[in-house]
Order: sequence, then structure tokens, then C-alpha cells
Amino acid sequence: MAAGNSSRLLDPKRAYTEVKQKGFTLKNHTLFQEWLRSSLRLFIPLLLYFSLQSLFQMLLFALLGETYYSEHRIAVQGLGNLLLIPILFFTCYRGNRPFSRARLDPGRILLILGASVCLSRGLNHLLGLSPLPRWFPAYQEVSASICQETLWIQFATAVILAPVLEELLMRGIVYSRLKDLTGNAKTSLLGSALLFALLHGNVVQGVYAFFLGLLFGYLLEKCHTLWAPILAHSTANGVSLLQGFLGESLPSPEGQLQEIFVTSLFLLTGYLLMSLVKSSGSRPD
Repeated sequence: MAAGNSSRLLDPKRAYTEVKQKGFTLKNHTLFQEWLRSSLRLFIPLLLYFSLQSLFQMLLFALLGETYYSEHRIAVQGLGNLLLIPILFFTCYRGNRPFSRARLDPGRILLILGASVCLSRGLNHLLGLSPLPRWFPAYQEVSASICQETLWIQFATAVILAPVLEELLMRGIVYSRLKDLTGNAKTSLLGSALLFALLHGNVVQGVYAFFLGLLFGYLLEKCHTLWAPILAHSTANGVSLLQGFLGESLPSPEGQLQEIFVTSLFLLTGYLLMSLVKSSGSRPD
């Protein structure tokens, strides 16, 4: 279905108004059917993702044993991601061809890399200046479990497998189908970013993921290829991984003036680089 027709056919407010004013007719019955079908196309991939992820985790727990599973959660998660990627691609994503027909030029790749580094560092600094890490310390357990693994497993899981799977699901499927459902790019951007935040399971990482989710959705909209948010996501995760490897933690509120300056510099630079991404071109295949 073309994007131009989607917003006309799948507007639930228009369908509700027609039913209220004219009663239940064949026309608005068809309208509701179309909207319901598009809603199912949005939620079925999410249901499939969570169901298969739970199934894989249970199977791996049974095969590997409780001790190995508990000590190597990140490696087990990476293995689950590796199994999920082809399933989601072949069952849900293959029809979303408009998002795979553009090619990133080297200049735009460098801009995305630079913007991702600056914005991820800026958001980390901003979270460190906020009271959230002290109010919700659960994120530290996730960080500790990642650091237990070898560097290569951390890299494979956080920098390669997680970005590919999560962008395939959240931008390649959820964002594009939410846009078909609502006919509104801004609503789809916010909705996919919110779901992306909830996917992380704790407040600190959720807030961080929400703002990065907005960035990833913006890149998909401007670059018309899923490789753009995958590249940004991999870069952001790589920066966080490098920070952990170097022993850096979230900045402390002490020495706020210096931290505020560094945070502002990172965020402003990232914003300027993103504005250049918008004006730079991508080439169709």
C-alpha cells in the first residue's frame, strides 16, 4: 500500500467519526478492517520477537545449565540474537523494500559516526549529571554482567548483533509499520523510540535509549536505508563499551560546571553533525 493512501485509509479517528455519524456501513467496516490489519502487522513482529526470545532463553538455559547461563548471560543473549535475526528478516522485514534501496556515501558515513559518538557521550554525561543513576541503580547490574565477558564477546554482542537485531525490529519493522498505521512520521518516531526505551528494561538505559531511538528513527527517515541507524547504533554501543573497557563511569554531579560545559559541547557538536547529515545526499542502488 502506498504511503499516500495509508494515512487516508488507516486513520482511526476518521473511521470512528464515520461510524458515529453514519452508523456501521460497508465503507467504514472496510476502513476498520484495513486499520486492524495494519495494527496486527505492527504487533505480530513484537509478539514474535518476545516469544522467540523467551523460548531461546529457556532452551539455552536447559542446554547450557544454570551455572553457565548465569555467568554468561551476555554471551547467551548474543546467541539468541544471532538466531532471531534471520527469523525476523525473512518473516517480517522482507516486504519493507523502500528502506533498503539507498546507499550511504562516505561523507554521510563519517557524519553519522561523528554525530553518534558525540551524542552518545553527551547523553551519558547528561545522565551522570541527573539524579537518575542514584534513584535507579539497576542499570549497574547490566553493566557488570557485560564486563564479565571477554572483550570479543562484548564486541560481537553489543556492537554487531544487538544493533542489527534491534534496528531490524524497531526501525525496519516497528517504525515503518507504525508510519503506515498512523500516516505520521513524528508519531511513528516517538512511538518506536518509546518501545525501544521499554525494551531495555531499566530507567537509566531506557531514557538513554529513548533519545538515541529518536536519532536512529531520524536517520532512517533521512537516509532511507536501515544501514544508517545500524551504523549509528553500533557506534553508540561501541563508545559505551570503550568507556567501560577504559574504566570510565557516568560523570558525577560534583564539579558540575566543567561537566555541564563538556556535556553541552558534545550535544551541540552532535546536533550540528546531524544537521549536516540531513543536507548530505545518499545514492540509490
